[in-house]
Amino acid sequence: MSFSICSIYFTLSFCLLQSATSFRQFTRVIQRDIAMYPMTSSNYSRSIVECANWCLSSSPKCEAFLYDTRDLSCHLGRGLWRNNVTTFFLNYLYSTGVFYCPTDRGFNEVAINNTRLCAFVSNTTANYTTAAGICKQNNGLLMTVKTPERINLLKALMKNVGLVYIGLDDIVQEGNFVWSDGTFLSQTEMAFFISGKPTPSNSAEDCVVFVAFYGANDVPCRLLQQYVCEFVP
Repeated sequence: MSFSICSIYFTLSFCLLQSATSFRQFTRVIQRDIAMYPMTSSNYSRSIVECANWCLSSSPKCEAFLYDTRDLSCHLGRGLWRNNVTTFFLNYLYSTGVFYCPTDRGFNEVAINNTRLCAFVSNTTANYTTAAGICKQNNGLLMTVKTPERINLLKALMKNVGLVYIGLDDIVQEGNFVWSDGTFLSQTEMAFFISGKPTPSNSAEDCVVFVAFYGANDVPCRLLQQYVCEFVP
């Protein structure tokens, strides 16, 4: 085995030549909102090339690695996921481009254009609190629906399901809706609600469902509904 350093469209890549006609490629990840789903393995490497070699030789599940120039540590990963935390600039993240989605736990990867989602719609019903707890037990959250692209992904997941709980409620303070990731509902995102919703000052309707073909609607949290969980490592 040997390494060659490749430049493809001005992107730095490391290529491991596996045969005369095939190779496996790592590309440096520039986006700061991308993180790696870690494996348990970590080690110290003299170079990024050595770290890449260790990833390729250690496990077929290794699809990414993080090289930390502060202590020359090499950390292996099973893929990438979107993260709200900015990657520290002294860390060098490389990947084969695989996004990790634990399909063995019932999650499904859905992609439309350049937007990806790892999620599942439940087969059973639950109230809002129970649904949120089930998502958490599966390393997930009730899905956030903040963009038109994510609405399209949710519709693709729902298929023949009429409505599902999503991760939005104003349980803590009436009128202040908060997403399951801790961010507040913006004025732009209010447009995703059905006309006339959410109901002003209605303390009985603190949780939100997404109704297929219509939009978001606030409902009582006690209602038993299907729900959609989004994978969050």
